[in-house]
Amino acid sequence: MKRTPKVGPTNFRGFIMAKLTTEDKRKIIRLHEERQLSISEIARSFYVNKHTIKILIRTYQVHGESCLIKQQAEKS
Repeated sequence: MKRTPKVGPTNFRGFIMAKLTTEDKRKIIRLHEERQLSISEIARSFYVNKHTIKILIRTYQVHGESCLIKQQAEKS
């Protein structure tokens, strides 16, 4: 019997779903800039779409480190 992994991406109707943490985003930027890994390689290793990686890298190039930190919504 196959079981879903305890840690890592979840499987929803055949689609792998992963949520990137702030640390994951920093790792992605480092892998792309310092180790010069391709967007495809990074996307496969983090179980996300290539487009997600492209957006993250472009946003980082424009806004810097501040775009990696998750903002909490203000409560009224």
